[in-house]
Amino acid sequence: PVTNRKNQGNNRWLYSNARQILNSDGAKGEWWTAQHEYDVKPNYAEGNAGFLNAFTGFEKNVILPKTNRCILDDADGGGSETMIDKVWLPSTYAMALEIFQPLEDEHTYEAFTSNEERAYQSNYWTRTINGKTSGSGVRNVNVSGALGYGSANNGGVALCPFCLLPTSAYIAWSDSDNAYYFADDSQRNAVI
Repeated sequence: PVTNRKNQGNNRWLYSNARQILNSDGAKGEWWTAQHEYDVKPNYAEGNAGFLNAFTGFEKNVILPKTNRCILDDADGGGSETMIDKVWLPSTYAMALEIFQPLEDEHTYEAFTSNEERAYQSNYWTRTINGKTSGSGVRNVNVSGALGYGSANNGGVALCPFCLLPTSAYIAWSDSDNAYYFADDSQRNAVI
């Protein structure tokens, strides 16, 4: 019952709309369900399908579950909690932006250790809360790759989802729509 969460969004990853849409294969308007009595349906729920909705059954089965640790706001009891996700947002520690105790990840991602490597065409969210006394504040990575923050309901910040693939998986590129996809064994030695 943190008052500003109704208007500014929930920064607790366990209950966040970002976590819910990224890990759902529901159709438009069917990916969201209330997570607690104070939850408010986001205005974009009806117009969007769950992130995994566009994935094939093969692709969904290739993605491995990952246990994520998240820092809790003082209003949620402080400390941290863990949950299992197929798709998640990185922590600021994983992105080599800051060390926030307790650690949310066991290591930093090697490909994102500088501002240049983290930079993207838009600001994008992490799952790390902004301080321990702001029920709606979340850290993000800004366009330059530096650390930023905002309220969880800020629509001007993108999602940059991460997933874990087994070492046997590989990704192929499709000329037809300029997209990458998870290739299966029958495509491993395909002749182009």
